[in-house]
Amino acid sequence: MWNRLLLVLAFAPMGLCAQVPYHKIETMSAAPQPGQGLQLRVSGTWPNTCGPQFLPPSVDGANIDLALRQTDSVCGDALTPYSQIVDLSNIAAGFPAARDYRVRLWLRNVGVEQKLLAFRLVDVQASGTRSVDPEPGFWGADGAGEYQTSGSGIGFLFERQGASLAITANAYLASGAATWYLSAGPFSGSVYRGDVLRSVGGQPLWGIYRGPQGIEPTGLLDVEFLNDGQAVMWFGKAVDEGILAPLDLMPISIRRLNFAYESDGKGLQGAWSFSTTSFSAQTAPMVLDLVYSTARSTSSEAVLVDTARGAELICAIDLLRRDGPPRSCRLLVNGAELARFDNNSLSRLSGKGGVDNVSLLRLNR
Repeated sequence: MWNRLLLVLAFAPMGLCAQVPYHKIETMSAAPQPGQGLQLRVSGTWPNTCGPQFLPPSVDGANIDLALRQTDSVCGDALTPYSQIVDLSNIAAGFPAARDYRVRLWLRNVGVEQKLLAFRLVDVQASGTRSVDPEPGFWGADGAGEYQTSGSGIGFLFERQGASLAITANAYLASGAATWYLSAGPFSGSVYRGDVLRSVGGQPLWGIYRGPQGIEPTGLLDVEFLNDGQAVMWFGKAVDEGILAPLDLMPISIRRLNFAYESDGKGLQGAWSFSTTSFSAQTAPMVLDLVYSTARSTSSEAVLVDTARGAELICAIDLLRRDGPPRSCRLLVNGAELARFDNNSLSRLSGKGGVDNVSLLRLNR
């Protein structure tokens, strides 16, 4: 069947789904740790026998820039594999920090405009850090996000099952024809990477069954999850089949869509389950019936109360995304702070209660 075939192809190794890229970036450690140095392997195919010359790397905030160029030697005309380990251990004090890094590989030949050859997200996090759990459902362009490259004409669906993540994108071709893409594969931490497949033909909504007419590999997808309800997607593909073809990289800021709940924090009203995933937790699970307090709420802060349990949920409203999840929340019981939530989506608030990981899950739909 169509869906089974698509998932089999989506979870197949990269080389089976798409052409192996000429240049790629990998981490030497499967789980880079903050402050413990970082080593990257850059490899690919070079258009002559001399191979590339690597230039000193640089770090600027979240960006790590690697660069290479052609040597001045006389070289033979033959495709040559290359591989180089770039050690960033002593590049800056406190590097790497606990964050996501955007690694870019540039070609910088003298007298030639530089061009991007490869891109990779690197997730650096301490052991035991909670993985991002993207909320399943409709996602769309984030009008207040870092990259204003897309509007309402594109949409995404996220579905996570265990350690696997599937993403579909509904978009249009340059000709105006509607199309959709799929990427699926293993996911943990806050970064996803996988192949992008485009479906061609297939089952019409009205009409007799027709199997898929084809599946085309179209590039790679890197997703940088900022929290459970916001992300930056990086779609990348080579502009042509040349060995040194530039990478066409399209970043899109996206967020979980709210099409039913009220804005300004009013949508938090209802029944929520407070729980913890930590065995050391001293706080028992409980169910809160939160009511929005109009008298105590402001344009930038929503206050919801459960008078029967002496509970208050005080949430900071994202002024640029009033219909979205709150930026942060504090849960108080009988005036004492029980937990803080700083990783929030429409149906789940996640954070810390002391040293324990805690969450509020929406019960009513």
